[in-house]
Parts: sequence; C-alpha cells; structure tokens
Amino acid sequence: MSTETSPRAPFDDIDRIERTLHDAVARTPTQAAAWAQLAMHLSSYGEHRRAVDVLWRAVAACGDNPALLQAIADLLVDVAGHPDRLEALARLASARPDDAVAQVNFGLEALLTPNPTNALGPLRRAVELGEARIAVLLNIASAELQMGSFDAAVGLFDRVLQLEPGNPTATVERWFASLTAFDWFGALALEPAVEQFFRSGSSSEVSPLRALALKMKDPATLRHYVERGARSHLSGRGLRHAGESTGNRLRIGYLSADFHDHATARLAGGLFRAHARDQFEVFAYSYGPRSGSATAADMRACTEHWHDIAEHDDTAAIALIRSHKIDVLIEMKGHTSGTRPEISRQRVAPVQIHYLGCPGPVGGFGIDYFVADNVTVPRGADDEFNVPVLKLPRSYQATDNRRALPVATTRESAGLSEDTLLLCNSNQLWKIRPDFMAIWCRALRACPSALLWLLQSSESAQIRVDANLQAWLLSSGMEDVAERILFVPRLPNEAHMSRLAMVDLVLDQLPCGSHTTASDALWAAVPLLTVTGNTFAGRVASSLLTTHGEQSFITPTTAAYEARLLELLADPQQLAAARTRLEAKRSASPLFDTAGFVRDWEAMLNNIHTENARTRRAA
Repeated sequence: MSTETSPRAPFDDIDRIERTLHDAVARTPTQAAAWAQLAMHLSSYGEHRRAVDVLWRAVAACGDNPALLQAIADLLVDVAGHPDRLEALARLASARPDDAVAQVNFGLEALLTPNPTNALGPLRRAVELGEARIAVLLNIASAELQMGSFDAAVGLFDRVLQLEPGNPTATVERWFASLTAFDWFGALALEPAVEQFFRSGSSSEVSPLRALALKMKDPATLRHYVERGARSHLSGRGLRHAGESTGNRLRIGYLSADFHDHATARLAGGLFRAHARDQFEVFAYSYGPRSGSATAADMRACTEHWHDIAEHDDTAAIALIRSHKIDVLIEMKGHTSGTRPEISRQRVAPVQIHYLGCPGPVGGFGIDYFVADNVTVPRGADDEFNVPVLKLPRSYQATDNRRALPVATTRESAGLSEDTLLLCNSNQLWKIRPDFMAIWCRALRACPSALLWLLQSSESAQIRVDANLQAWLLSSGMEDVAERILFVPRLPNEAHMSRLAMVDLVLDQLPCGSHTTASDALWAAVPLLTVTGNTFAGRVASSLLTTHGEQSFITPTTAAYEARLLELLADPQQLAAARTRLEAKRSASPLFDTAGFVRDWEAMLNNIHTENARTRRAA
C-alpha cells in the first residue's frame, strides 16, 4: 500500500492564501500594498469583479492612490466604457493634471460613454501638454470631429501631416473633412493620394466607409480594400459551432448598436414586429446606448428575447449569444461607427449575414452572406463583394408601414411663397460633390422660382461650409444663385418629416446616394430624382424607386439627370401629379408592404438555413 498522502486540493490553498491576505489588510488597512496583493490574488484566479471591489475598498481606506486606480482600470481594460474603469481613469486624470498620458487615457475612455462630450476637456489638455504620438493625435482629432469641433479636428490632422507627411489616415481624414466643409479645391488636391491609398492600403488603417465618397472607376476597389484588412476573417462559411438549434422554430439573432432612435431602427421596426412567431424565435442583441425613445421602446416590445449587451465585453457577449443556439445571425453594423466586429468574427451562429448597416462589402466580421437586391447588385456586379450576395425580390431596404404619416409644415410658417419650387437634399454634406452642385446651380438659374435646401452641418463646420461655398460659386461664375441655396437646421425625426413633406422634389447625388433619406422622401410622398451609380451605395435610391414603380425618376447618366431635372422644373405639373400618385401608393406599393417584405425575408432565412444544414450533413 502506498504511503503517499493525497495532495491538498487547489482550492484549499486558494482559501488559505486569501485568508492570509485578508488578515494582512486588517492589520494594515491604510497600506495600499496589502490591498493590491489581495486584489492581485483574486484576479489571478478569475475573480475580477471581487478584485475590483477590493481595490475600491482600498481607495476608500488609502485615498486616490494612483497605483490602486490604475489597477482598477487595468482589470477592466476589456470592458470598454465600464463605469468603474471610467471612474478610476477620471480620478487618475484629476490627480495628475499635468500628465498627458493620464489625460489621454481618461479622454479616450469617456468617448465610449453615452455622454462623450466629457472626453474633450482631458483630450485637449493632453494636446496642450505636448502630446505628440501620431496614433493619439488621430484619436483626438476623430473625437473632435465626432463632437462637432471641426476646426480643432482639422488642425490636428494638419499637425499629424506636419509630423509625418503622407500619413495615410491623416490624409484620408483631412480629405474627408474638406468634403464635409465644401472645400472642394482642397479635397480635389488630396484626392489622388486618397485614391492611391484605397487601391493599395488596408482597412485596418482607415474605415472603408470613407471610400464611399470617392468616384471609383473599379467598383471592386472597396472589396479589395476590406480584404487586405481582414484576410483571415473574410468568411466563416463551413465553420461549425456547438450550439446549433434543434427546435421547431428557426432561431434568428439581430446584432447592432443602432436599436434606438436611429435610421436603422426606424427602417427595421416593422421587420421585427411582423415576424411569424410560430416559425421564428427572434433574439435582439443591442450594444448601443440605452434609449427612452418611442422607437427603441417599440423594438423592445415586439422582440421575443431582448438582450442589452452594451456592458458585456466581447467574450461575455459571444458566450451569451452562443448559449442561445442561434441558427442565423443578422449582423447590422458592418464598418459603421461604434461597431464590434469581434462578436461575429468569433462565430456565434452557423450562418452569419450582414444586413442594412453598411452599404458596401464587409470584411473581418466572419460574414457568410451580404443582403441586397437585383438593382443594388445587378447581374455581373457580385464581384463588388467578398462573400455571396443574397438578393431579395424587392428592394433590400426594410420599411415600416405603421410609421406615422407626416403632416406637411405650411409654406407660410416656413417663410416661403406658395409658388416657390422647393428642392431639397437632406444628406450629410460629404456626399455632395462639386459636379452635382454645379447641376443644381444651373437648374436654379434656369428656374428663378426654385429654392434649394441643404442640411446644416455642425456649428463650427457650417462657418467653413458657408465661406467655401461662396468661394466656389464665385470661382464658378454662379454667385447669382447663392441666395437661393439655404441650409436648414437638423430637427428631430417627426419635425424633419413634416418639413420634408412640403418639398416639391428631393435630389439625389453620386457616388454615394441617398439611403434612408430616399425612403423618407417616398414615405412623405415627395418625388425623388436619382441617377444610378456603379456601386451598391450609388444604386439604393434606384432600388427604392423601382420597387415603388417610379422608374421615370431614375436616370442612367448625370447628363440625363440634369436634363430630367430641367424638364421637371419647367413643368411643375409633373411634380404635382407625382405627389398625388405617391400619396395614393403608400397603402399598396410593394415598397411599403411590410408584411410582404417580411415574408420574403423569412423565406430567404429559411433557404440559407436549409442550404447550410444540407452542406453540413454532406461534410
């Protein structure tokens, strides 16, 4: 018989060590080192939450000790925007007002909160203290731009270009800022370098969405760009995950940060509501801001399983979604702001598709399919995408026919005469390029009663927009129409729709066309004039108009677009007749047939699930 004794269970040792460390803290409660040792021990065994609690008790006993505060922040580094991490970094920044690193760390973390304006103070302080790291300056510039501080952002991009001439991120962002400010001379000067970057650079450096503002000769440029940034994660097709559903209902999960008062939620609300509950079990995973808006409340109310994962780190979010045995995941952010690609990249469902969020190829998200239609991705255009394209039989863009009908603001209340021909483009200003502005100005000159509304930018950027537009009009010999181009303020959606409803004609543009704004116009029964582009982002309005049966407002070239615009302005009765027709169509058009769209959508989900199951059985 062996005389060896059984080894002590590992947890007995853990308990013994923990008791010893607790005793040390009790003996010297104002000694930070004792608390830190206890927290480190807990953390080493995965007890991170208890370790954080211990460290806060230490701070209460020892004061704002920098080492303790930094330890709290380090323990929560993978939980972006966590309140405890934010509080620790805030106290560190307060304790070290002359430490640029402390200011940067707090500022960048504050950007991830629902009130990111608190980030600007410490970030600007870091710049004052001489912060010169390129990556940090670029982050601060992006924050300034996000908060509407246009001049500060431009100044930082210029500073980076002084420190590192040709820096690709600063070059692209400075170009994009120039487009946003209607500084078309500056933008066109930078454009050759920007085009070269998107032909040879990587999406790990600059968001692919910036390329939507480029006139791309090769529509596959953006696909190649995202592939270079995510070669090992282009698709997860064929990969398995252990939690596949075996129930009678198909389990589908929607993943996004935009389930609040956002364009995505307004478009997709009807989709969520109209799912066949006897065939589909619907899960929503929201990692965006908590919102008290009616839009967000409606989405939560009509979703069978709603999960707020904003405070989950990626590992926890992935584990949660996998535990639900989702059959098909619908990823709805892509490369848009605030995205979390790691969740889908790690494969949380056997089939993962991208829908609605990103108007172009998505790379590095583990996506198997991209959803479009036969107009946004016509025959021969599938090569624009890095994964197979699923094509719905009507426009890919969901609509909600329970949305309130807008009541038009009166012309009198808007200070307009009844005979004014009101034109409008309510897209973000970066989408408007000088060739389309020239077309609109020539139309204004040809029709003296016409007025053009554009959407105001941020307060600081608008000053530059006004000055740059005036300079461009003067150089182009079109200063005579300057007083008939007006910038209207941004409004909450309901008020915006009421204002939109009194417009006579909405104008689209290229290379990146109107998307949600096009749907808004047609729901408001306002005619929309478009020209079909050579990429998905430039064909969305054509898709909506085709489904709505309004092909006479689709033109094939910019020359045809200008000719059609002049024709409509010369014959306002065409616009009046179109408005009457659009008002009548809202109740019967396939575009606003939410139930019909959902039937098509569900058929697509069933088909790809069946195909995937067949492929797996054969493997």
